[in-house]
Amino acid sequence: MQDIAQRYYDNKLMWNVIARANPRIDPLKLRAGMTLRIPKDPNNIQGLVLDPSTDVDGTEETLATDPVVEYIVQPGDSLSRIAQNYYGSARYADFIYESNRDILRTKDAIRVGQTLKLPPLDP
Repeated sequence: MQDIAQRYYDNKLMWNVIARANPRIDPLKLRAGMTLRIPKDPNNIQGLVLDPSTDVDGTEETLATDPVVEYIVQPGDSLSRIAQNYYGSARYADFIYESNRDILRTKDAIRVGQTLKLPPLDP
């Protein structure tokens, strides 16, 4: 992912932007032919929900962006695996746990199909 970040952002250190945009892909297991999402705006990997310049009725709308991503737990997931895939490091597992204390009793209490909040690391 570092080489891809270098090509698209002219900065190898921005590989984590690509990793966050592709939470189900392990950066260490990339293979030729895989399809990755490359965000146009590295500060907004989710994109804009509404563009006021193209509003149909001509009224001024605000941009509806939500920096918190909702992630649906998949078979085989753990907080460490989700953190590795989304944030680029398993060390953020505690951050995910703390962000979801309202629905998680323990760090191991995730269930397949459960929706977790993945907020940005830099609020």
